[in-house]
Amino acid sequence: MRWQWRRRGEIGELRAEVHQMQLRLDTLLDICRQAGVSVESGGVDAVAGVAPGLVAASRTAPLHGGESVVLTAPDGRQAIAVVSGQGDPQRWMAEIKQRAFA
Repeated sequence: MRWQWRRRGEIGELRAEVHQMQLRLDTLLDICRQAGVSVESGGVDAVAGVAPGLVAASRTAPLHGGESVVLTAPDGRQAIAVVSGQGDPQRWMAEIKQRAFA
């Protein structure tokens, strides 16, 4: 019985982490839209021309720390960012602009 409570607690923690990451991603998406920057998944299964073996490998070895996204500036320049469940999306965008779109 004790393991069931522990498992429920772990599931609750994971749900909370996913929720926090979703909130930060939604905030980043809003910031990007306001700046005219489009956002797409950077996962290998979302990028055209990726070999099926690489897609399968990526599913068994998840990116630790976040989800990769491809950002495209209005002038066509692109950057890849990793969105995690930590940090401030406002700061992320400032860093992205400074490093990739400056």
